[in-house]
Amino acid sequence: MTTSPVSPSTAPILITGGTGKTGRRVAAGLRRRGLAARVASRSGPVRFDWADESTWEPALSGVRAVYLVDEERYRREPTARGHPDDYADLTATLFAHIRRGRSAALSDGVRRVLGREPVDFTDCARRIAAARRG
Repeated sequence: MTTSPVSPSTAPILITGGTGKTGRRVAAGLRRRGLAARVASRSGPVRFDWADESTWEPALSGVRAVYLVDEERYRREPTARGHPDDYADLTATLFAHIRRGRSAALSDGVRRVLGREPVDFTDCARRIAAARRG
């Protein structure tokens, strides 16, 4: 993933499901506070779809944080689209991991603890999916 040279303090926050009821409110709240919001959805100008890996990098490039909407929705929708249950479980697990703050401040924490750069989200998601497929 290519990152842009944007300062972490001014980089946008990606809002998944940003055109929906909750996402619109979150984006508006961030903007009222003077923070940049990048609104993403499956069909909007900024596309992000868990079922379409090609949308991940463009949406995530240069963001400092991600707001994830309704992790259970991402368990139901892939199954409804015909994806295997393990795919749906993986996306829900990723959402739960991120929403619980386990990915907060990754860059600094990884550098300090492991002495290396953080792993790219797309690469990490691919490795987790491959491991779960077994």
